[in-house]
Amino acid sequence: MNNNNNIINRNATPTWSGFMHQGKVGLLIALREINKFIDSNTRNLPQKYSEYTINYENAEDFDITDNAGNAISRHQVKAYKNKTSINDYKGPRTKEQTTNIKGVKKISTPGFRTNGSPQDQRFLHTVTNVEGFSLSEDEYKQDFPQRKFIENTSGIQLYEYEKDTFFCPLTTSEDQDSIRQYCHIEIKAILRKMQNTLLDNPTHFNQFFNSYIASTLDSKIGSAHVNSKHPQISFSEILELLLKEDYDFVNDAKNTLIVCWEEFKNDYDQNFEPDIIEKADSFIYEIYNKTSQDFENIFRDLYPGAKKNEKLSNILNKQLIQNILLELLLNIGIFDLKTLTYHDTDNVSYMMSLISTRNKPMYVGNLVEKLGNDTNFFLRIFNSQYLINENITKTKIFENIIDDEINGKYIENSYRKEWRVRREDNILINDLEFIDVEDAEKKLGTF
Repeated sequence: MNNNNNIINRNATPTWSGFMHQGKVGLLIALREINKFIDSNTRNLPQKYSEYTINYENAEDFDITDNAGNAISRHQVKAYKNKTSINDYKGPRTKEQTTNIKGVKKISTPGFRTNGSPQDQRFLHTVTNVEGFSLSEDEYKQDFPQRKFIENTSGIQLYEYEKDTFFCPLTTSEDQDSIRQYCHIEIKAILRKMQNTLLDNPTHFNQFFNSYIASTLDSKIGSAHVNSKHPQISFSEILELLLKEDYDFVNDAKNTLIVCWEEFKNDYDQNFEPDIIEKADSFIYEIYNKTSQDFENIFRDLYPGAKKNEKLSNILNKQLIQNILLELLLNIGIFDLKTLTYHDTDNVSYMMSLISTRNKPMYVGNLVEKLGNDTNFFLRIFNSQYLINENITKTKIFENIIDDEINGKYIENSYRKEWRVRREDNILINDLEFIDVEDAEKKLGTF
């Protein structure tokens, strides 16, 4: 920690999903500062502001620091659901106190770290309306006689997102994501001041936002942890990313994965033990944290038979990710990410896929035909007995292909010959079966 190596007993670094929420809030604050500093005359960010930074996890959740490293504002983010009393926010309302014991600073009173932050620039970000936060003790006791008053010794204040709005609801839905919408407003204002033509690009905002979360912020986290430092992102880096015209579209696919996971957690986390959620959370992050190429390879392998030239974000299906991948993660456990397989107690292999024909049952024949034309699929499936999918079960994948017909659909001669060659070369496993999620859960259990 910068100048804080002798202080111990601080809280651990938050989980990655919580950190990403902090990251979004930090981005909003930075964009508002950039918008304020942009010079409309020169249509640029003055040099003295370019090295201002978002400094994550330094003193509190994040600081906005100037080019000399001084905090111009300090922020703590609390994503507590249904917490509306100031008693739920005792920590940030309490000023942290330390004591010196044999030359080592120890925390004697946990709370908000005020040292080095302007008194009127300490902010708390919440996802619910906290009642009576700014009231005096007398006012609070009059309005809430049954509640305990917590003195605000840290001098923290609720952040005002817009006029008289002092909280920002937490949501995973892109069209209802208030933080995302606030960021969009600032970005439009910045691009308008800079008279940049990207303002007219309807897809630019989402590409920037997803790239910031999936690439810039994530890489900074990784780099900072390797070097035992705290993630820092300069205003110039944010502006450079904002003005970028070519983006890595895998970031859009990564965003889809995260949205799926957060929605699934919000709906079902009460049904599972915290350690199960934590293991799944870590596994999702492991996938998310892959390089763009490795991430793309994983999901293309989960969609065998898909068109090779189709954009990954177009292939990903949120419903199938939730109904298959996340369902199995929470009910069975993590699978081997290298081979994309589960193994039961008899070492029988079950290969994961995000295949479904639920809405088009007559598609099975066409699906098998596509699988037969996917060389990579054959190389991966060789040692597996089951192919997990959403709805096809107790059906041997290649059994009918030898009889030239699948579900009444005749296969062209080129395919029929290819199947026979694969069979003769022992590449084809005749016993390979489709198995749906429900039956897979029954067979695998909690191995």
